Amino acid sequence: MTGTLHVRRMLRPVAAAAVAAILACAPGSPFASDTETQSPQGFERERVYVVPVQPAVGTGFQVDRVVIDAAGRRLGLSASAGVVRESQNRIRLRGLPVVGQLFMDRFTRSDFSPERSVGTVSRAGNTLVVELNRAHADLRFDTVVLVHDRFSYRFQGRLSPEAGMTEAAAEPVGEAYALEGTLVILVRPSVITDSHVDF
Repeated sequence: MTGTLHVRRMLRPVAAAAVAAILACAPGSPFASDTETQSPQGFERERVYVVPVQPAVGTGFQVDRVVIDAAGRRLGLSASAGVVRESQNRIRLRGLPVVGQLFMDRFTRSDFSPERSVGTVSRAGNTLVVELNRAHADLRFDTVVLVHDRFSYRFQGRLSPEAGMTEAAAEPVGEAYALEGTLVILVRPSVITDSHVDF
């Protein structure tokens, strides 16, 4: 009986996550897709070289570069080295005891809590410009990830000093967050922050 109860307890979060995923992908949801199938371990992952963005407000554009402005110190990163696009429209099983380690992780709503916020994000042509708050200007990042719509986009290049920009960033499009050495850029809408449930 004890073993049966243990199995039931392990299966409860899986069932809850499955229901949440169904709600997020149901007809009428802004993140439902005709081509994407939701499954616990069915990841959609591919390498791309530009990132299509359609903000909640404003016109769509293609991101080919990210620039971080830390109190006048600029670091840039190009998409030409490749960007790994990974579906975030899936059930998060990473937190399950034992078996969770078999699954890749995904972002959660708590990753975008106010205490993790480190700056704002604006658009300059096809470049996203992250302006770090003065209190976080000394932060160092190993990785840059853009989260938008149903996907995350992990830039594969290295941040390097940026000489300057020919176009001023004037159109706010998102927020920046720090997550264990990773700069996470959130451009809404996103299935992580804007779906009905956090699965």
